[in-house]
Amino acid sequence: MTRSAAPLIAAFLALPAPAAPPESRPGADFALVGRDDARRVRLVIELDGKPAEGVWAAGFAALVAFFDRDGNGHLDPAEAARLPAPAALRQVVWGHVAPTPGGGPAWGDLDTDSDGKVTRDEVAAFYRPRGFGGAVFVSARTAVPQKLSDALRVKLDADRDGKLTEAELLAAPKALAPLDANADELVSAAELVPGLRYPGATPALVTEPVAAAAPDPDGKRPSLLPLLAAAKGEPAEVWTARLGTRAAGTPVLERGAVAGDGFTSGGPRERWEVRAEPAARAADEVAAAAKSARRTFIESDADGDGRLDGVELEKPAALGLKFLLPFADRDGDARLARAELDGWLDLQAGLARGAVVVGVTDLGAGLFELLDADRDGALAPREVRSAAARVRAAGALKDGALDPTRLPRHAVVTVGRGRPSPELPAPARSGPEWFRAMDRNGDGDVSAAEFLGGAAAFQRLDADGDGLLSPAEAARAAPKK
Repeated sequence: MTRSAAPLIAAFLALPAPAAPPESRPGADFALVGRDDARRVRLVIELDGKPAEGVWAAGFAALVAFFDRDGNGHLDPAEAARLPAPAALRQVVWGHVAPTPGGGPAWGDLDTDSDGKVTRDEVAAFYRPRGFGGAVFVSARTAVPQKLSDALRVKLDADRDGKLTEAELLAAPKALAPLDANADELVSAAELVPGLRYPGATPALVTEPVAAAAPDPDGKRPSLLPLLAAAKGEPAEVWTARLGTRAAGTPVLERGAVAGDGFTSGGPRERWEVRAEPAARAADEVAAAAKSARRTFIESDADGDGRLDGVELEKPAALGLKFLLPFADRDGDARLARAELDGWLDLQAGLARGAVVVGVTDLGAGLFELLDADRDGALAPREVRSAAARVRAAGALKDGALDPTRLPRHAVVTVGRGRPSPELPAPARSGPEWFRAMDRNGDGDVSAAEFLGGAAAFQRLDADGDGLLSPAEAARAAPKK
């Protein structure tokens, strides 16, 4: 790997789909690109207990069936002309009832064997390399973490000599205490740099099929950088994402024998925090959009005949449904029947079941990111107290002072269904129910100020005497009789 490409830690690579049938594909291979190398990872996705590839195979079959007006099992040129463009299909699976019309697939790109008809396999072959049939990889880079790190170094540099010594890191609790304006025992991003919102960017900044992504050797924009040579061979890690709807429960990520709602990957110079998105968001958004569309249909059907004609579709409230005509008007009568709307919404729900997004937010190599261990955008007491120890353990101390060039680079990888989330997933908190209820600031510890059981009880539970109750200390507390 070249040095010019090495800094692009927020780079992903999905390799071309193998020739095996979709149902037998083992997962998507991509590369985690770091400062010194690229490690190949295989991501295996299960959706509601089924392989993601199988879910997409069913979705492509339903797509062909919907546009197959004469029901002969394949599409002719007129039928295929109504297929949505890849960008419009992305809108569909992300919950937009009325996608942008036009720009659909060219017949020559669909009818690859030139037999005058397009089968569901040919439809799948067109959409798969354009970001469908598996996970969509998206990427973002933001300057907010670096601004926080710069501000943090200024606040901790007591003698203003431009160096941050180990002694100044040890004094971090005293130096940062005045910043806690709301007295919640946290130093938030907004308290450190007024007006900042953490992390300041979402993976939606760059959304594109990775096979079509262009290299970005200068690192001037978030990039999905194809590095085929770097990702050859067997994967170094295999991740399994078991994602479900609300009824299917909490999403689970697995790396080998480790299973839960997330894990940390990478080495001393790169730290990848992999998290699962909440399960219900994608299904809820699609269901809400469908409910709204059906309500609009009923309200716009002035004559109650179960169809929206040209006059009814011109009403301002119904314009969104008017945009559906190029897709949903199956009989071509320039009207939208309720059955046609229901068929389109059912198709949308089916396709959305396979919509998996893997997003990476590159948080850079900064002091704030090193201390903010749970990646919640605020520095908790335990994180501030351990500032010197964390810097030392990262190998970022040189001659008794912080060497910023030695700080590890951080990124958060999220796996979920639907659109990229506007926020990073909240860190999971553990401990008994009473413990989590007392943890009012949500930092994963209970301080003496948060504890409701009295000073003597707090001291008894605080086994290491550090002034904070950890989940482990809380779990060892004997239940009251």
